[in-house]
Amino acid sequence: MTDFKELFASLPVVLTPSEMAAADTVTISEAGINGFTLMETAGRALAECAKSIVAIPEGLQLPGSHISVFCGTGNNGGDGFVAARVLQQSGYPVHVFVVGDVNNMSDDTRAHFASMEFAFANGLPESDCLSIDGDLSEWSDLPGFPGSELIVDALIGTGLHSDVRGTAANVIDAINEHSAQVVSADIPSGLSGLTGKVLGNAVCADWTVTMGALKRGLLIGTGPYHSGTIIVAQIGISEHSIQSVQSDSEHVRLMTPEFAEYCRPERTFESSKYTSGPAAVVGGSSNYTGAPVLAATAAARIGSGYVQCFCPPEIETILKKKLTEITVTPWTIPLSESGLSRARAVLVGPGLGR
Repeated sequence: MTDFKELFASLPVVLTPSEMAAADTVTISEAGINGFTLMETAGRALAECAKSIVAIPEGLQLPGSHISVFCGTGNNGGDGFVAARVLQQSGYPVHVFVVGDVNNMSDDTRAHFASMEFAFANGLPESDCLSIDGDLSEWSDLPGFPGSELIVDALIGTGLHSDVRGTAANVIDAINEHSAQVVSADIPSGLSGLTGKVLGNAVCADWTVTMGALKRGLLIGTGPYHSGTIIVAQIGISEHSIQSVQSDSEHVRLMTPEFAEYCRPERTFESSKYTSGPAAVVGGSSNYTGAPVLAATAAARIGSGYVQCFCPPEIETILKKKLTEITVTPWTIPLSESGLSRARAVLVGPGLGR
């Protein structure tokens, strides 16, 4: 039989942005993999996803069409510069739009930016790079952008803490208004990597290629509505690096159906309703009789062997008519006599009102 710890360890790791940054640092210092190489690997993974979506061996499907890549000036933009170079070298015409001051790039990002520009100047198909500054009244104002068959979003990474404004916010609007599919690097631009909250404005991606491990913001809040299909790209971040940045209380993993099935208690021939997940629901009021009914019914449907619903005495008759398979008990009965102590899980709140 599979060991619980072994199965838990096999679940996809979920990191906060600060944990991911720390794992990058550990990898660079201990494994001898520098930031330039990590960025190269991340950008290549991004390009591979883009190529799988526009999988035309001899270029793009429509004459004059191309891939548009939007890059910021941080590390996320560096991933985009690598992806743009790899796509151009693979036969795809690419338009790159840089948002932000190129003088503020990190050394690694600047190096990949220079490599991309060299590839564009010396190779085919013809590709170009344009710096965007100022407001955009219409997305059609971006040269070549309307003909995009695919958009790569590498504007802003997981380190965002404040609302997106100005040119970046306008560019995000332009991306979202376009009909082409969108691939985001690491996280859709404008989405908090910690909370999944939209910070001012956020890209709605069809695909997200997240680097090294899942980010918490992709899975909670509005993250799932913006991230599309998530691909975890292994870029050289070791399991040791990831484990070293997670505290014992913060080993967050993504639940899978297989793990949920493993955790579900097995029912034996000797099992009774009291040994098969007895549950209690405490709720309801004269104005809200439906909420406890829905909650108690759901508890029974997911497998609780015995469900007891505690409610105000004035709605006891109503609930007994609706919950014919569930024990309804007015909460005026002393707790010692109510049977509440049998419950392994108690839900308090549905329909209680304010």
